[in-house]
Amino acid sequence: MANKLRSANMVSADFRSAIAMSLVCVMLLTAVPGLARPPKAIDPAAVKVKVEKLGVGEHVMVKRTEGPSLHGRITGIEENAFTIHPDNTSAEVLIAYDQVLKIRKNPGPIGWMLVGAILVIVIIVAAR
Repeated sequence: MANKLRSANMVSADFRSAIAMSLVCVMLLTAVPGLARPPKAIDPAAVKVKVEKLGVGEHVMVKRTEGPSLHGRITGIEENAFTIHPDNTSAEVLIAYDQVLKIRKNPGPIGWMLVGAILVIVIIVAAR
């Protein structure tokens, strides 16, 4: 009887391992097409309107079609591009509107403090 239990446990452990490996393979195969898709471009006119709405001096995050994302302040707005002064650098960067995938206002320190306070409250409530 002990041998039957051991063999049943081994079969169930092997079965669990096979299921886990199958799930990992399925997740990897479904993630690959998402990674291969080219980034969806935004209409340059819409980007220009958003930049003008944010205005000079606003701290923003810009995700570009090429190159790293930039965090910094808008220092100038032109007809076909805008200038940003990235954080922790001395040089300004000129970004054409058609190079922008996403632009949004960066949350300030108060926004991050609120997020932290909410997380602390959730952790305290969950611990009780």
